[in-house]
Amino acid sequence: MGVRQQYTELFDLVRTLEDRSKKLVAQELRKSYLYRRFVKTAQVVNCYDVKEVPLWLGPPTMGKWMTRGDVLPDTSASQTALSYWTNKYIATPLGFDVFDLWENEGNAQALFDLLDFKTMEAAVSQKRALSSAVFNGLGGSQPDGLGLIIETAAPVAQVQTVGGVNKATSAWWRNQYVQLTANFGTVAAGTNLPAGILALLQLIDACTIGTLIPSDIITTRNTFSNIRRSMLEMSTPYHLITDRQDADYGVRSFMFDGHWVSWDPNCPADEVYCLHIDEKFDSQKTGGDDDVKLDGDLEEVATDNILDLNGGMFMIVNPNVRQRALAPRTPYRQLQQTQWMVDSFNLGLFRMSDHGVSDSSGGAMWETW
Repeated sequence: MGVRQQYTELFDLVRTLEDRSKKLVAQELRKSYLYRRFVKTAQVVNCYDVKEVPLWLGPPTMGKWMTRGDVLPDTSASQTALSYWTNKYIATPLGFDVFDLWENEGNAQALFDLLDFKTMEAAVSQKRALSSAVFNGLGGSQPDGLGLIIETAAPVAQVQTVGGVNKATSAWWRNQYVQLTANFGTVAAGTNLPAGILALLQLIDACTIGTLIPSDIITTRNTFSNIRRSMLEMSTPYHLITDRQDADYGVRSFMFDGHWVSWDPNCPADEVYCLHIDEKFDSQKTGGDDDVKLDGDLEEVATDNILDLNGGMFMIVNPNVRQRALAPRTPYRQLQQTQWMVDSFNLGLFRMSDHGVSDSSGGAMWETW
């Protein structure tokens, strides 16, 4: 029997495609590379109300070299500050038409299928919102997205308040920024490297603090393709060390100069982010080859202490509000029953200067060869 080619919006027919719809959900739940990356590397922190994060502005000088007759030190010259992060919550409705409930009354399997389908719709909607918020959250009731935390502006021009700390008045709380001034594939004078590769190296160097090098470079699909093309033209395919596991999540990644490069469908156009997410891999923190699929599994990798984290950026969740369902209600004089699924999510970090971004000030040069 051939595949049906007629378009249909008949709900009962769509609802019967149980296996196909569930496979679709499994794909959609995994397609945000950055969201999955936080979970895979156990960069998840439990926050019940407010998470206070201490910041070292300068290394402590608590030791003192001594000789005979010297006095023991009694003070420390360390400089500290405090940032704070809070949860953000999203409520997703699940709507049921009372007529559907009546028509299937006494048919338990049909009712379970109806609930399963509606839950699937809500899960996909909620996951898309969470994945988009990683990059595009505007603060306030929304999460603090990368576009808010990491500004596409020179450090002296950054003005956002992030984690309760104002960048405009705190020079030490500003991210790195590199501007691409020519199309990606333009060969710069005095070198045989594309301008995009030179800008990428400059961004990596700016985000390298001491011996802590950034772990991830995340961008759009077009820029990802340009980086891959440049590596193939400059070197050889055998130098493209790829992560096959990422293909299971609908994305691809490879190593560039020791850093994972990948693309995320939610990344704004013409932007490249350089992040510290996984500086030292510890398999025990992620349960070995952990392949977390659903948000409900985050409790297995979350920690209460930021000092247990590997990188300088993390997700914040409330373990008491993870896909928490509210009882269904029917509005007065209406034949529609609605219940809600509530989840928590936000981004946080404790080393702002380690992270950076690059763009071309609206010129689309990163995405143009």
